[in-house]
Amino acid sequence: MTTAVASQYYETPTKKHGVFYHTNWSCYARNYQVKDLLISNMTDIVYAFFNIAADGTVSSGDTWADFQNPFIGNGVPPQNTWSSPSNDLGLFGQFQKLRKQGSNFNLALAIGGWTWSANFSTAMSSAASRQNIVTSLTNILKPWPELFNGICIDWEYLSDDGVNYGNAGNGVSVQDATNFIQFLKLIREEMKGFRIYLAVTAAPENIKMPVESIHPLVDEFHVMTYDFHSSSFGDTITGHQTNLRPSSYGTYSVEEAVSVWLGYGIPSSKIFIGAALYGRGFANTDGLGKSCSGISPDMSWEPGVVDYKSLPLPGAVELWDPVARAGYSFDSVKRVVNSYDTVESVKEKCQFVFDNDLGGIICWETSADFPYENPKSLIKTIHDNLTNGSSELSSDKVLVKPTAPGKVFSP
Repeated sequence: MTTAVASQYYETPTKKHGVFYHTNWSCYARNYQVKDLLISNMTDIVYAFFNIAADGTVSSGDTWADFQNPFIGNGVPPQNTWSSPSNDLGLFGQFQKLRKQGSNFNLALAIGGWTWSANFSTAMSSAASRQNIVTSLTNILKPWPELFNGICIDWEYLSDDGVNYGNAGNGVSVQDATNFIQFLKLIREEMKGFRIYLAVTAAPENIKMPVESIHPLVDEFHVMTYDFHSSSFGDTITGHQTNLRPSSYGTYSVEEAVSVWLGYGIPSSKIFIGAALYGRGFANTDGLGKSCSGISPDMSWEPGVVDYKSLPLPGAVELWDPVARAGYSFDSVKRVVNSYDTVESVKEKCQFVFDNDLGGIICWETSADFPYENPKSLIKTIHDNLTNGSSELSSDKVLVKPTAPGKVFSP
């Protein structure tokens, strides 16, 4: 089997990375295109998502967006025409143009995600289906040599106790972790040069895998330290969805998640924390720490979720929680709180990465940010304070001690 050829891995001046998830559906109603990425200041992109079938076949869920759309008049220059070569078409072609123009960035292909994790368990269950995953990935990437250099496995969520912690209907098996380890060994052997990323939960009680056996086979653990709380999830007390430090208004924090993952012996440089380029809403509330219920009426594309670039919404006041080290906004008339990352909270996360020698920060997702030239851009904040220079908050360090498996985190 002819293998896919990975591009060179690009390091940052600080050896810390901002990893930005870019979705293939952003090119439609959101009208956010590859040309809108300031790629000169972005070293790491994760392309989301490709689907995985029960037999292990990995495939595009939107061949028009991925491989066929010429993006005439709305693409990376020089503009395509209907007769442009196939390798210039689709979003793959858009990134290929950037690569050919000399842009230095790391690009990973993500498979799965919240919606498409149903078949991971079955796809990992046999040697034949595991081989099919690798073969189909190779066949997808072979026509695009030196474009990608990473594979992101977004299995929400891998577990070894036979319990589904993800979307309703996901397949699960007590053999999932054992089978996944065999898959990791296979893909590392057959796709040499490609880095392997694993998206993982921030909830300590849902970490159900032999981490000690898995982490030597994975280059980056993308800890999804967002979506902690929202009244849309059934929470009845208004809190935060991506707070750095523990809060009395909720059960999770970035600090706790990192402590727990470190406790499994993962090298700190493999751990990436999350930043949210969107707000999660709390409805029918009188503010932080107060009761809440139902789904927020605020939305950009789905109920209760608002793009960061629209926040704070008219009528709301942006506020700061100095204990949780988290931003949020409150509209006292609509009685809605939106919890989201801000420039201040992301600067603190950047400093947290330096203080604890972590790998970097992952961001979901690119289309929701302010334009790069806007001082509120979180992509720019990460570039300025993490990947291209140190944050200025060194006098207020948050140093994390590992929490041993089975033990309770204590800040």
